[in-house]
Amino acid sequence: MKLAFDIFIDRILSYIGHYYVSLHGKVDALVFAGGIGEKSDVLRKRVVDEVRCLGFEIDEEANGREMKEVVQDVGREGARHRTLVCLTDEQFEMARHCVVDEELFGE
Repeated sequence: MKLAFDIFIDRILSYIGHYYVSLHGKVDALVFAGGIGEKSDVLRKRVVDEVRCLGFEIDEEANGREMKEVVQDVGREGARHRTLVCLTDEQFEMARHCVVDEELFGE
């Protein structure tokens, strides 16, 4: 299990590094969303600790709190970049798009 988690973290770090360089460091925030990003304070801490050299820092107390807001800041105050958790509801969004997009109903 630890090996799988370590590989998953490595994959996330690869994406962060790629996009950080592609954006020339002009990054507003590192955003965690969806299942594990929303629910795993361990994952968020591990990822943010690994990218600390890029200016991300985590507030361990905020990171450990239950996520109640749609967007919650878990970054340390004074960090160069923000670290956010965004609660998502993919099923609701799919249903909303179905209701809004009349083309899906046909004639």
